[in-house]
Amino acid sequence: MIKSLFGGKEPSTKKSEREEAIEAFSKICANWNLEQIQNYVRGRDDNHKLTDAGLAAIILKFINHKSHDKKAPNGHRREFEPYDRVERTKKGLDIVLAIMVKSEFKPESLELVKAFTEHFADVIQDLDKQLSQTYAHKLKETYKQAHIAALTKSKMKRALDISFDK
Repeated sequence: MIKSLFGGKEPSTKKSEREEAIEAFSKICANWNLEQIQNYVRGRDDNHKLTDAGLAAIILKFINHKSHDKKAPNGHRREFEPYDRVERTKKGLDIVLAIMVKSEFKPESLELVKAFTEHFADVIQDLDKQLSQTYAHKLKETYKQAHIAALTKSKMKRALDISFDK
């Protein structure tokens, strides 16, 4: 009855262009190893243009990736685990740090980085115990800088939009 009062249409659940682009790039990078991801983030992949959707898809891949592993208590492993080789985990965290400083990285993607650090908090803490480097601090500082840059960009955009609206 309520549907008939309001024209009988369901609310629109259409994905945004950004979400569709992230989904499309997720399919492309699904089978990439860390070397291929690193080349993409550095802009050395001739087949794919560096975009925010691509960077976001990589962070989502890190968060969502699950595979079978007998060492893991639940039988599944995440992209990074505390018992992984230190070099592998460092490479993954360095990729995330590099993503945050890219100019293509949009403010909307900062929430993904926050989710990444929460998801892999145990891995980051374990790595910091093993090394003299502190990835927790590096991630936090780089996140702050990326957030400030995002706020500055949006503030400048609004200022320019207002000045041209007159």
